[in-house]
Amino acid sequence: MSNVKQKRDSAYRKKRLSKEAPKIYDDLLAGKYPSVRAAAIAAGIVKEQSRLARLKSDFLRATPAEKKQFLNWLLSVISKRPLPTPRTGIHPLVGTDGLLLKSVRSDIQDIMDRRRLKPADVCEELGFSRLDPTWLGAYTRRQPPKQAFLDKLPAWLAKHSK
Repeated sequence: MSNVKQKRDSAYRKKRLSKEAPKIYDDLLAGKYPSVRAAAIAAGIVKEQSRLARLKSDFLRATPAEKKQFLNWLLSVISKRPLPTPRTGIHPLVGTDGLLLKSVRSDIQDIMDRRRLKPADVCEELGFSRLDPTWLGAYTRRQPPKQAFLDKLPAWLAKHSK
């Protein structure tokens, strides 16, 4: 058994293409692919790294001076455009992700089941249009609720709780 790593050059990839993906190999020979690598990627023989994976790899291979220079550049970019900060649950019905808490959604569902309401009925009772996307999105956990909804929901929950 040899510890020598096999060469993964274009000759190796062509050979694999001819065996594993003959149609792509024929297209390569016909000039439909700009390179053996492109054909190998199309055949799934070569896996293309994500941009993030390439950034990480390049950073790890950089010299200490290059890393410092890159980090200084990154900090300057971030300071010009601050990263979004997560919401901190400023309302007792909302979690740190800005969405309705699961327990609140559960309470709403219990009331809806008990009163045989549809989401549109709740929307109307809260004073919104029956198909208000704000309410429906917040209820189905797809988007943060608007303040107007949060202002009216506690009274509705208190009125209709057991």
